[in-house]
Amino acid sequence: MLAVAAVALFAVIRAADAAVAYNEALWNSFSRYEADHVPAKLLFPINKESSGPKLFPLDLVWSVEEDCHGPSRPFPSPVAREVAGACEYKPTGSNMYKFWQKLPGDRLRFSNCYCYAADFYGGGWCYPGLAGGMGEMDPRTTSCADLSRRVVADGGVPVTRKAAVEGPVPAAGHYIALYYRPQSSCDFPHCMPDFHFLRRDMGGTWSQKTGEAPVTNRDADGKIIKDPQAARLGGGYTKLCGYFKVDPAKMKVKAQRTPDRVNNLLQRWREAGLEVHVTPLPYNPATDAVDPAARDAQRLQSQREQLGAPDPQQQQLQQSQAQALRQAPAGPTNNGRDAAAPAAPASNQQQQQQPGKAGGRRLMRGGAGGA
Repeated sequence: MLAVAAVALFAVIRAADAAVAYNEALWNSFSRYEADHVPAKLLFPINKESSGPKLFPLDLVWSVEEDCHGPSRPFPSPVAREVAGACEYKPTGSNMYKFWQKLPGDRLRFSNCYCYAADFYGGGWCYPGLAGGMGEMDPRTTSCADLSRRVVADGGVPVTRKAAVEGPVPAAGHYIALYYRPQSSCDFPHCMPDFHFLRRDMGGTWSQKTGEAPVTNRDADGKIIKDPQAARLGGGYTKLCGYFKVDPAKMKVKAQRTPDRVNNLLQRWREAGLEVHVTPLPYNPATDAVDPAARDAQRLQSQREQLGAPDPQQQQLQQSQAQALRQAPAGPTNNGRDAAAPAAPASNQQQQQQPGKAGGRRLMRGGAGGA
């Protein structure tokens, strides 16, 4: 990706490797983020003046009371606990709580298509040419020729399509394909020229990673990628710049740290005196896999956030994701808080003035089906 707002650089020359294997479990794993001893005023803030900036949940578009599960809104099934974004709060006494949420782990968030193509993880997003001494990228002057020179400067060797696609998988190193999105192919507001990489894995098929989205060996139509030029990549990446052989024993890659909402909030949790735990979770393809349509939406949103561009569809997307978690009947308005008294019945006038509530209970929204 071209937007560069990084603050730290990492240069690594990898040790010798054989051909790379496609490994979803390595790249797509999630983590469980927990906070213990959370005061109710931090978990359920009444207003900013009394409780400060919002700290929960980690996806700040959501609401703890409406989108997370608690004593009065248990998970409807074991599968619902495993869904990406699932969150729960439990009272621990004395008006204190324990909170957890399942979100992508560091490797999934802090790597992009070039990191993945080079089989490199350095805690940030990778940009061709940085390790090769060509400096930061400028979308105004980026082209296939410029991108190709940058890959070569990092240690890539240009090869023919016949070698990369039709030939055998090399015993050492692997092949990658470089694509470019010209301005004329931009398909969303504030779009800019950009690059994308795919890599050929040990089994002979190709795979890719788009921004923070999970790695996949399928294209935008859900088909296994056997030939990059026969695949539908989506995102406006219409121009093939060429194929390269990269040897991790010789390839140089630089990763740039980018601002991260999860780690920023974890730091704010610690500053608030909370006990924080991060636990890597085993990869579960039944719940952690992302279909091509959702991956494209995540890619576009990631790019919009980097560019600081407004996204009129983001709220709708967040709501549709949240509906997958709202499958249990809503609890009372106190949402199971151990120190709170049951809500008093509202008068007829109060009920008319409070849309979305009836008889002291939240109305179910969206009619979400079972997990």
